[in-house]
Amino acid sequence: MYTEVKEVVNFVCRYMFGRVPRRATGIFGAELGNFLVSQFASSWDTRNPQSGENERVISINCTEGSSKCFESSAMESGLPLEEVLAHLPARIRIHTNPGDVQMLIVDNGVKIPIWSGDVNADDNYQPIPAYIVTAASSRANPYTNLGAAGQPVLFGKKPLPTNDLGEYY
Repeated sequence: MYTEVKEVVNFVCRYMFGRVPRRATGIFGAELGNFLVSQFASSWDTRNPQSGENERVISINCTEGSSKCFESSAMESGLPLEEVLAHLPARIRIHTNPGDVQMLIVDNGVKIPIWSGDVNADDNYQPIPAYIVTAASSRANPYTNLGAAGQPVLFGKKPLPTNDLGEYY
């Protein structure tokens, strides 16, 4: 469920980056993810992915309005709901099932896949990209901030108050 929710949040926030302040977009995405996880938890069944699929539909700018998750996420992030919805595409529904996330364009009924993968994708879920985990698990090299001559690196006209050994000048 977390992988599918992550893909929905990434899809929605992609429309907001560059138009809404990045910090507010990040908070909005986190709140949207939390809301969707709590909403989907009761109807999520990996053995029968189609069961409860009507409970996992998110409406964006449809004639009957948008899903409540956008209102609560916008309120928690400090963004006006109208501003959030103005940046999102009109008249679409996002269907989220185990192993499958699709966007339905309401006007013509075309389903476009957003993400498709293993039904049990959460068994190997990694919230951090793999390249960061690999780098963090390796041993750090002992680098120094001293220049090539063993002297402190100068920023402007004054040297730094200490060197790497913690000695004061």
